[in-house]
Amino acid sequence: MTKVLIGIQARSTSQRLPGKALIKLYNKPVLSWVLNACLDSAGYINRRGEVQVIVAILCPYGDEIKKAYEKYVPIIEGDEFDVLSRYVDGAVKFKADYICRITGDCPFVTGFMITNHIFKTIGKRLDYLSNVDPEIRTELDGRDIEIMSFKALDWLNRTAQTEAEKEHVTVRLREVKPSHLKRGHFLNRLDMSDIKLSVDTQEELNEAESRIKNFFRKKNLAELDVGQENIFYV
Repeated sequence: MTKVLIGIQARSTSQRLPGKALIKLYNKPVLSWVLNACLDSAGYINRRGEVQVIVAILCPYGDEIKKAYEKYVPIIEGDEFDVLSRYVDGAVKFKADYICRITGDCPFVTGFMITNHIFKTIGKRLDYLSNVDPEIRTELDGRDIEIMSFKALDWLNRTAQTEAEKEHVTVRLREVKPSHLKRGHFLNRLDMSDIKLSVDTQEELNEAESRIKNFFRKKNLAELDVGQENIFYV
């Protein structure tokens, strides 16, 4: 059976918004919004029985994230800035054929999107599929998804040279474009790349809070009971 590791990279030592992974967004930590989307995807895929998906959080050694989440999902600890090594450790530990890279500051990523990327990658036998390449990106900033084969991850681990390549994991793969790895990019029909919904500052956290509150307000309106029927706005 094909195995996929969804690895959420997160740390509580960010400089622009310290502790952002555990800061409450609406009614739960920022990282919990991301984790729930990943678990939704894993649950759906695992029920189909064709692919096994494991969700893990990848954090620096001793980060308080481990204590907060270790009872829910596996935790892979590693070097704070060598994020690439954390993904390699996780992939080896779970014997993953594919690795899904999700960043912990993207609370608007959805389980459906993650599932779609995973199935496209496996179905087309790609070594790398993402929606993040800045040259052709159409996805908004805050729904970043990358899927890579273990072959691609191993290549990155063997060839990464700079601190930036190890911290940002896949940048070398996009810049070098190795010919032996089959790559793809996920495009939307509309270009939304100028919209930013990831959370790096207090202002962006406030914006995310406002958007989520507004979503739930509209959701409640859309589900108002009228007699025996529900009203759904499309």
